[in-house]
Amino acid sequence: MSEINFKISVNNIIVVFLFLTPHIFLAIMPAVYSSFYSVILYSLALIFFLVKSKYLNPIYKSEILFAICFIFFGFINLILKNSTAFFNIASPLFGLFGYLYLRRNKKMNINIIKYVIVCFYIYFYFVYYSVIPDYFFRPGFDEDAIVFDNSSSNAISMTLVMLLFIYLILNKYYKSDHIKTIFYFSIITLVLVFIQQSRAALVIALILFFISFYEFNKKNAKRFLLLFTFTIPIPFVYYFEEILVIYDLFFSEYNLINISEDLRSQARTYFLSNLNINNFFIGYPDNTIFANTTDTDLLYTYNVFLDVWNRYGFIPFIILISVLLHRFYFYNRYYFPLYYFIPFLLYSFVESIFFPNYWDCFIYLLIFTPIQNQKFNVY
Repeated sequence: MSEINFKISVNNIIVVFLFLTPHIFLAIMPAVYSSFYSVILYSLALIFFLVKSKYLNPIYKSEILFAICFIFFGFINLILKNSTAFFNIASPLFGLFGYLYLRRNKKMNINIIKYVIVCFYIYFYFVYYSVIPDYFFRPGFDEDAIVFDNSSSNAISMTLVMLLFIYLILNKYYKSDHIKTIFYFSIITLVLVFIQQSRAALVIALILFFISFYEFNKKNAKRFLLLFTFTIPIPFVYYFEEILVIYDLFFSEYNLINISEDLRSQARTYFLSNLNINNFFIGYPDNTIFANTTDTDLLYTYNVFLDVWNRYGFIPFIILISVLLHRFYFYNRYYFPLYYFIPFLLYSFVESIFFPNYWDCFIYLLIFTPIQNQKFNVY
């Protein structure tokens, strides 16, 4: 029994350290430690990939070919662009081996995810929520200056939302009984994201609340959703002007009237309007500025699909779209319900946090896990 517990503990550490938290730690840790952390991470990952190479079984040929496509075209892009973006090659390995590791290991104590989320609740309270001047109205306050070296304060909402999303995925995958906890966490996360005021994360947090509510209590969730659907539009139409004022107060860093001039919209427009024979198939050169202001240069489009096109080329972009369309059309062959894809898809259109990323293995689970998956977790 002690040997089983030890193996489960090792599984937990590997999943958390190699796949769940690297992107988060690199976003929030002081910049001076980033290189040291990356060296340790990649060294351990290389050992892990070599030891677990036995997982490369033909029964996972679709997943392996999908990852090989990204590795191959990522390598081609490195050569053609004379690039140093080696993570574009490493990331598919993280995605593939993380996915295979989860598929091959029948037991994982997903309590570890709960503890990780609680730790980040506490950490973000001390570094952010306890020092902002007001929970709701902060006009003119530069909150990004008080938090992280490598990212804006939106990293807080991104962390909380993604941890909750992955917790939801693993709970479903292992058939664990954590949905009540996830539902309560979804309420806490929704409140914290609302305070932080990330628009994209707020929408995702709301979606995760509805999904966890539905999984927790389907009957009451359906009633609540119907009530929400038919009652919210009425005050929204009646108090439209007041809502615009409140929106501007809460999200004062944005101007609703000039939404078309938002940097992210500019970046996507630049990407699509400047395609030519030179960059259509392999993407733009490294360090291309897709949009900028006096103090900000955007080197990517904040759209997963366009950034896949830019980083890997047009063919991997088409393959990714085709795989997703196949997954949606033949949904009855796969384990996860289609509504689990909503957070992934919505986030993909407003943030570039998948493909490549360390936590892509959890998206692999959504895409490739067949209906025959029969993992029962004792935790």
